[in-house]
Amino acid sequence: MKNTGEVVGKVFGLLLIALPIIALIAVAIFRGLIPSVQFANRPEQSAQVEVVGKRVRRYHSSGSKGSSGVTSYTYIVAFQFPDGSVKEFRVGRQSKKNGTEGNVACSLYDSIYEGNTGILSYKELSNIEKKRNEGMHWEHRRFISFEKDAVADG
Repeated sequence: MKNTGEVVGKVFGLLLIALPIIALIAVAIFRGLIPSVQFANRPEQSAQVEVVGKRVRRYHSSGSKGSSGVTSYTYIVAFQFPDGSVKEFRVGRQSKKNGTEGNVACSLYDSIYEGNTGILSYKELSNIEKKRNEGMHWEHRRFISFEKDAVADG
């Protein structure tokens, strides 16, 4: 039978290895919940808008040795409001392992065109104008939907 000290030592050693892994998992889960919590109590807003711009933000992260990394695509649409202000919203996001074949299109992004008008539904965090100057303005808004105006035949 093993000595109690040896058993305790092995359990302690396993805990030392497992705790950092558990902590990393907990942080990842918490970070994923933060945007949902931030926007949960914000009122939904809507406005008649016009699409004035579109862009795709591409970010490449290198993989570790032997790994090719990941390329992430963020699909952003700029809407002009009746007061003349322009606000950007992320309408989609996609990641692709580098070196793999496949389409990186976003159907919602691809169905919205500059010049489209319609009703935009969204949520927005307060005090974001300060953040706008830091280049993070679209990250403080939550796109809900965009219903295009019907085009009259004529």
